[in-house]
Order: sequence, then structure tokens, then C-alpha cells
Amino acid sequence: MNDFPAALNQVNEICELLSVDEITSSEQAVKDLYTDFYSLKGYILEKMHKHDDAEQVYTIALSFNPHKYYLYASLADLRKFFLFCH
Repeated sequence: MNDFPAALNQVNEICELLSVDEITSSEQAVKDLYTDFYSLKGYILEKMHKHDDAEQVYTIALSFNPHKYYLYASLADLRKFFLFCH
């Protein structure tokens, strides 16, 4: 299934259900949850060729957990794309 717009809508709906208090929580489990959702959102945006938006979302994901090294790799891949394709 490659229905990325529908997947993006579902991820956005889930993010809206999570409260602002949870975002500011110091609990690592909550931060990891947000990291995962924003990482997934970035991936979906990347597949939809919305590279600028994907870069912003990956950066947000890193703000919740800067130890998710795969996000740095995703950002590096996007920047390579920008360098060679723009």
C-alpha cells in the first residue's frame, strides 16, 4: 500500500490526540513516542516528495530525542538530495 496522503492524515490525527502536557513531559518514554511519530511523519513526507517539510519534521523529532541517530542519517540523505537535485 502506497497511500501516503492517507497515512499522513492518520499520523496527524494521532498527534492531535496527544496532549501538550505530554509534549513537555520530561519522561523519556513520552519523548520517544513523539520521536517515533514525527519520524514516521518525516518518512511519509519524504515519500510524498515534500522534502522541505520532511526536513522540518525530522528536526522536530530530534528535539524530542537527539540520540536517535537514524534521524541524522535521514537528514543527511535529504541534504544530499537538495545538493544534487536543486
